[in-house]
Amino acid sequence: MLDCPMLTLSQWTINSMSEKYTALNTEIALSCQSGYSFKQEEYHQESSVPLKCLPGGKWNVSRIPDCQSESVMFLID
Repeated sequence: MLDCPMLTLSQWTINSMSEKYTALNTEIALSCQSGYSFKQEEYHQESSVPLKCLPGGKWNVSRIPDCQSESVMFLID
Protein backbone atom coordinates (compact mmCIF):
# COMPACT_ATOMS: atom_id res chain seq x y z
CA MET A 1 0.00 0.00 0.00
CA LEU A 2 1.44 3.32 -1.07
CA ASP A 3 1.03 6.54 0.84
CA CYS A 4 0.70 9.81 -1.03
CA PRO A 5 3.73 12.12 -1.12
CA MET A 6 4.09 14.84 1.48
CA LEU A 7 2.94 18.20 0.16
CA THR A 8 5.40 21.02 -0.33
CA LEU A 9 3.37 24.09 0.54
CA SER A 10 4.14 27.76 0.95
CA GLN A 11 3.98 29.25 4.42
CA TRP A 12 0.67 30.91 3.47
CA THR A 13 -1.10 27.65 2.65
CA ILE A 14 -3.12 26.08 5.45
CA ASN A 15 -3.45 22.28 5.62
CA SER A 16 -6.46 21.08 7.63
CA MET A 17 -4.38 18.18 8.97
CA SER A 18 -0.88 18.77 10.27
CA GLU A 19 0.30 15.17 10.44
CA LYS A 20 -0.41 11.68 9.13
CA TYR A 21 -2.30 13.11 6.17
CA THR A 22 -0.57 11.03 3.46
CA ALA A 23 -2.25 7.67 4.19
CA LEU A 24 -4.61 6.05 1.68
CA ASN A 25 -8.13 7.55 1.65
CA THR A 26 -7.14 10.44 3.91
CA GLU A 27 -9.04 13.61 3.05
CA ILE A 28 -7.63 17.05 3.75
CA ALA A 29 -8.52 20.60 2.81
CA LEU A 30 -6.09 23.30 1.74
CA SER A 31 -6.89 26.97 2.19
CA CYS A 32 -5.04 30.28 2.15
CA GLN A 33 -4.33 32.76 4.90
CA SER A 34 -6.10 36.12 4.75
CA GLY A 35 -4.74 38.29 1.94
CA TYR A 36 -3.57 35.27 -0.05
CA SER A 37 -5.22 33.15 -2.71
CA PHE A 38 -4.41 30.07 -4.76
CA LYS A 39 -1.96 30.80 -7.55
CA GLN A 40 -3.15 27.98 -9.83
CA GLU A 41 -5.79 29.27 -12.22
CA GLU A 42 -8.25 26.43 -11.65
CA TYR A 43 -8.46 27.28 -7.93
CA HIS A 44 -8.74 31.10 -8.15
CA GLN A 45 -12.39 31.18 -7.08
CA GLU A 46 -12.00 28.59 -4.33
CA SER A 47 -11.63 29.39 -0.64
CA SER A 48 -10.71 25.77 0.12
CA VAL A 49 -9.65 22.82 -2.03
CA PRO A 50 -10.32 19.24 -0.88
CA LEU A 51 -7.64 16.63 -1.52
CA LYS A 52 -7.86 12.88 -1.13
CA CYS A 53 -5.09 10.29 -1.18
CA LEU A 54 -6.02 7.69 -3.81
CA PRO A 55 -4.77 4.12 -4.29
CA GLY A 56 -1.36 4.05 -5.95
CA GLY A 57 -0.05 6.94 -3.88
CA LYS A 58 -1.61 9.73 -5.95
CA TRP A 59 -3.52 12.81 -4.85
CA ASN A 60 -6.91 13.34 -6.56
CA VAL A 61 -5.80 16.63 -8.18
CA SER A 62 -3.36 17.11 -11.03
CA ARG A 63 -1.82 20.24 -9.50
CA ILE A 64 -1.44 20.75 -5.78
CA PRO A 65 -2.95 24.11 -4.83
CA ASP A 66 -0.57 26.63 -3.28
CA CYS A 67 -1.12 30.19 -2.08
CA GLN A 68 0.49 33.49 -2.93
CA SER A 69 -0.15 37.12 -2.04
CA GLU A 70 -3.21 38.54 -3.78
CA SER A 71 -1.26 41.70 -4.61
CA VAL A 72 1.13 39.60 -6.74
CA MET A 73 -1.77 38.28 -8.79
CA PHE A 74 -2.89 41.76 -9.84
CA LEU A 75 0.58 42.54 -11.13
CA ILE A 76 0.50 39.43 -13.36
CA ASP A 77 -2.98 39.97 -14.82
